[in-house]
Amino acid sequence: MDTNKQFKKVLKERLRKIEETLSKKEKEYALKDRRYHNFDIAARMNGLTAEAALWGMVSKQIVSVMDMIYDPKTITEELVNEKIGDVINYMILLEGIMKRRLKQ
Repeated sequence: MDTNKQFKKVLKERLRKIEETLSKKEKEYALKDRRYHNFDIAARMNGLTAEAALWGMVSKQIVSVMDMIYDPKTITEELVNEKIGDVINYMILLEGIMKRRLKQ
């Protein structure tokens, strides 16, 4: 498969997974209409901003991605999907929190 087709396939699948995961997690973690509830509470618990609380949470995922980069023997399709997806989803949530702050 040429790289453009392969990339488009990866992109299409990732976009589907983003929507699926964030919708599922909204039901699991958001409180009523407060999408960033967990980050706001973690921030208050630790004397941080919501952005910093989120960054602490995503740092674990980034370390896992780094481990895969530097030890490729650990890479599996499932692990790549999970960890890359987690980082992307956290970055989308971070964007939302930052934009919320801009409107305050």
